[in-house]
Formats: sequence, structure tokens, C-alpha cells
Amino acid sequence: MGAGDFIGQVYYEGSFDKERLARYSILGAGLVGPSLHYWYNFLGRMIPGTQFSAVIYRIAVDQLIFAPCFIGLFIFCILLLEGRPELVYC
Repeated sequence: MGAGDFIGQVYYEGSFDKERLARYSILGAGLVGPSLHYWYNFLGRMIPGTQFSAVIYRIAVDQLIFAPCFIGLFIFCILLLEGRPELVYC
């Protein structure tokens, strides 16, 4: 996540914010990477197979159950790291 944020900042925005890079690097290494690693391993064990139906079912479970919860958690964490707790408790 840190590398992606760095490239996005420099290439698309033409500027660089090292604190933002640190926030995204921390979240990538401490939250996103480990969470997705264990989630996808779990999902692969619970819904095994490479058939089209198994893949579609895994995608549906991921997008309908895990993704909404995880996006909320990610936003919560990024706001805390930005020091904006007033937005967390709205």
C-alpha cells in the first residue's frame, strides 16, 4: 500500500506527503495485508474448488459480507491515524 500511495502521490498528484505515506504503509502492513491473507485462506477452505460456481460464490461472499465490514474498519483506522476522531464517532 505504501508503494501504491507513493506512486499515486508523485505521478497523479505531483506532490508528496510523507505522513500520508506512513499512514498507508502502516495500514497496509498491519491491517490490510494480514487481514486479506487470512480471509482469503479461510474463504478458499470454506468454498473449495476452481469451478465457475465456486469462484462466483467466493466473490459474492467476499463482496457482500467481508468487504463492507472491512471498508468500514479501514476508514475508521485511517481517520484515527489522521487524528480526526470527531469524524470517527459521527
